[in-house]
Amino acid sequence: MLDNFVHIMTTAASGCIVALFAH
Repeated sequence: MLDNFVHIMTTAASGCIVALFAH
């Protein structure tokens, strides 16, 4: 479960970073 949580958080963080650069 912890690995899944980390994966979700990492994906969310990456999405935010990409959104910032794309914006």
